[in-house]
Amino acid sequence: MKHADRIRNFGTEKYVLPARRQKEKRFSIRVGDVVRELKLNGLAPAVCSALKTNAFLESNDLKLVNVTGPQSGQSTTVVYTYEFRSEERRVGKECRSRRS
Repeated sequence: MKHADRIRNFGTEKYVLPARRQKEKRFSIRVGDVVRELKLNGLAPAVCSALKTNAFLESNDLKLVNVTGPQSGQSTTVVYTYEFRSEERRVGKECRSRRS
């Protein structure tokens, strides 16, 4: 398995699914936590890249709403904050149906 696939799978299992089960609207992933837990020392740029790909976002029905960290965007201190798109769509449908 390539690093990117491993990182995306880990992100889904460790962060996305628990947040969805707990019905959270928003959650964050700190790159350094992923680097440490997967023992990917020196590969922060790969983690950063994998966690913001369309593949990760679309497969988990996510929207990337905030990125904090250094300007390079390639550090263990980068934090990605996501929201679930399904919640966004559900709310939008409710608003449209109320107007009808």
